[in-house]
Amino acid sequence: FWWDGTRPDDVGRTIEDRVYVRQYPTRDQLPTRDMTFEAAEPFLAAMKQGELVAAIGRAWDQSPALRSQLEAATADTWSRAADQRKMLAHNWEEDPKPRYGETGPIRFKDAPATVNVGNLWHGMSMAGVNDLLDGGDLVWEDEDGEEGGCDECGAPGSTCTVILEANRKGTLRLVAETQIMCYCNSDSAEVACTDRATFRI
Repeated sequence: FWWDGTRPDDVGRTIEDRVYVRQYPTRDQLPTRDMTFEAAEPFLAAMKQGELVAAIGRAWDQSPALRSQLEAATADTWSRAADQRKMLAHNWEEDPKPRYGETGPIRFKDAPATVNVGNLWHGMSMAGVNDLLDGGDLVWEDEDGEEGGCDECGAPGSTCTVILEANRKGTLRLVAETQIMCYCNSDSAEVACTDRATFRI
């Protein structure tokens, strides 16, 4: 665009001023188009997971190559199922089977009053399981030390967490983890051992 105006000079004559302005596109100084993955990797690693997922989402429809790679990469990835109560509709078998001892199933579907979580936890009340799942998560705590704590000291606070997971194919599995508390060698309860098992329909 241009601007035209007049002004008086030092001796009273009228001077006409005309200014022309032209806008040029600016070049991005950040080498985003030419940035290699090696250069971008430390910055991607520093992003919060939610920010990284959001950035992928914005490029999803415009980047067929990226979408194809991520679809292949996540084919065998397990994620927390949205409806945790679906675990109650099935009976579950430990997979893989333990090397020693008998396999321990989870009979949610058939359980009348109590259920065993494999060999990890015995005698879990189904009423309590339903109450916990109504709140969203099956995290069972032995408050008095009589269920899953140390057999010798009966320390309270041991926990058993059961999570229903699904993959992109819709296959379901259960992951159970225990944390056993003990104060045999300490004045206060501390974690004595942890265990983990996977179950499939």
